[in-house]
Amino acid sequence: MKQIDKPIANPIVVLREEFDDWAVLFNPDTAEAVGTNPVGVAVWKRMDGKRSIEDIASEIRST
Repeated sequence: MKQIDKPIANPIVVLREEFDDWAVLFNPDTAEAVGTNPVGVAVWKRMDGKRSIEDIASEIRST
C-alpha cells in the first residue's frame, strides 16, 4: 500500500471549526484559507496516516 493510500493531514495547516460543523483550513506558510463543509471536516480529522482512504470513507458513511 502506497503512502497516499493512508493520507496524513498537513500538520502546518490549522483547522478552525466554525458554526454548524463547517470549518476553515488555514496554511500560515502560504496565507491560504479554504472553507470546508462537515464532511470535509470529518475527513480532515481522520487523516492520521493510519487509516486508508477506504477506512475513512467507511467511517463517515456509518456516522
